[in-house]
Amino acid sequence: MNRYGVIANAVLFQLCWIAFVAGAGRGNTWLGFAALSVFAAWQLSTSSVRRADVELMAFAALLGFGVDTAYVQAGALHFATPFPSEALAPLWIVGMWMAFALTLNHSLAFLKRSLLAAILLGLVGGPLAYAVAAGRFGAVVFDGTALFALAMIGLAWGAVTPLLSQLAARLVAREAASHA
Repeated sequence: MNRYGVIANAVLFQLCWIAFVAGAGRGNTWLGFAALSVFAAWQLSTSSVRRADVELMAFAALLGFGVDTAYVQAGALHFATPFPSEALAPLWIVGMWMAFALTLNHSLAFLKRSLLAAILLGLVGGPLAYAVAAGRFGAVVFDGTALFALAMIGLAWGAVTPLLSQLAARLVAREAASHA
């Protein structure tokens, strides 16, 4: 992917993130899914590792559902627009995980080469994203102390970011081997 493709990937992900959290904060989760549809259609049509991207999106959706459901079950936070249930991660946050997965072979591909960078991005970026989603958009509400929720999110994202990055590397290698 060329430099413009990498920039477009990063920009489209950010637009998805804003559409998901702004939409959820206002009860319009369709905004995020509309943005994800555009992002996924563009990324998958231009990707040289389409199969890896699709598999990574599916894995991230399942992982994200589990991780964000754990936050809810631990009493750390709850989500605006909690469909399908207040006890589970909402579908819109699962969509956001899918959008994040589309960056791992493209604008965030450098994380596959640096475990430390992946851990640090997760430790800092995860809590920051949830804090902004809570403070600016009302899409997330911290239950109890925000510090507990943010620490839990940081630890989880500090683990899942390198996990997803390494999975992305393996899926790309497997796809390349199948074409050889």
